[in-house]
Parts: sequence; C-alpha cells; structure tokens
Amino acid sequence: IANIAEVADFLKYITPFGYAEGADIVTNGCLDGKMVAIGMTIAAVGILTTVVGQILKQSGKDEIATFSTLAGLIIVLLMVLDLISTLFDTVRNLFGL
Repeated sequence: IANIAEVADFLKYITPFGYAEGADIVTNGCLDGKMVAIGMTIAAVGILTTVVGQILKQSGKDEIATFSTLAGLIIVLLMVLDLISTLFDTVRNLFGL
C-alpha cells in the first residue's frame, strides 16, 4: 500500500523492508534518517532490555528480570503507537470508512 498511494507513504516505517529502499538510495543519495533512527532506537532498547534481563537473571532476580523485559516491550510499543494510529487513520481515509 505504501508504494501505491502517497497518503500511505508512512507505512514503510512499519515494515523492516522499507527502511532501505534501493530506489530511494539511488534517487536521494542517502537513507531516510527518520527510518534509520526508528530502527536503531528499537534495536537499542531491545539490546539493552536483553542485557539487563540476563544480568538480573544471573543474579537470581528472575521476577525483576521479567519486569524489565516487560518494561522494554512496553517502551517499544509506546514508541510505535503513534505510527500504528497513523496507519489506521490512513487506511480509514484510503478506503473511505
């Protein structure tokens, strides 16, 4: 859908396959900074959550490790919540619902 309608262009942020479009790199000469920042932030939160969880688990604090993993998941979900709401708005407008 992102390639079909200009209105749905933000959908490329949802899928990892849209982070580095070959045509965009050739046309613009660089990657889209916003998409790279979103991907790197999600990856950093995932890595940090994993490291903290493993350290806590090795310390025998399994419950706190579970809560830290859950907190990392909630942080990432809150980060993409705005993109998801924009997705629903665009799909609704695209199909006239």
